[in-house]
Amino acid sequence: MRKTTVSSTLVVCFDGQFWVGYVEHIEDGLLSSCRVVFGAEPSNEEIFEFVLREWTRLPLNPTVVC
Repeated sequence: MRKTTVSSTLVVCFDGQFWVGYVEHIEDGLLSSCRVVFGAEPSNEEIFEFVLREWTRLPLNPTVVC
């Protein structure tokens, strides 16, 4: 049986105009990422709801070897 390694990270920060989230997803050494615009500063609850509702539908870019 083959072991799969998966790691995902969401960093939320202010870019000078909007609050944005940067997502990195690494699976078996392949990196995918995307940027999500929140607009107004999201609360912790809004971020949690975003992860629960949207995480599997994120528009991740094509993978690259990392």
